[in-house]
Amino acid sequence: MSDDLGLRTFAVLQHIGGADGPHFDFLFDTSDASSLVTFRLPEWPLAAGSTRAARKLRDHRRIYLTYEGQISGDRGHVSRVDEGNVRVTRAGESWLLSRPDGHPFLHFEPVADDEWRVTRSE
Repeated sequence: MSDDLGLRTFAVLQHIGGADGPHFDFLFDTSDASSLVTFRLPEWPLAAGSTRAARKLRDHRRIYLTYEGQISGDRGHVSRVDEGNVRVTRAGESWLLSRPDGHPFLHFEPVADDEWRVTRSE
């Protein structure tokens, strides 16, 4: 069973200077709630047809859709490298993000605990 959440906003932040080393945070909106589903990615953009490991992070505050700058607690700096709208569908524990025209874009699937796999469609 899947749940189409409609067209939602996403952002990709390049995170530098944190304890985890450089990476990208992929954040997307799933509701009118105050938080964003967030995944840590090793690279961005992902090549078409590629599959990469991703880590599910705690949900982030909505401010990160537009925020750029220092992160409190000496956790580094973020800058926005991508943003836009995607159609968000939840299927069980997985997330499918499609372009506004309905063409599949990214598929996030759980592997174990906070370990996930993200696949970029062609």
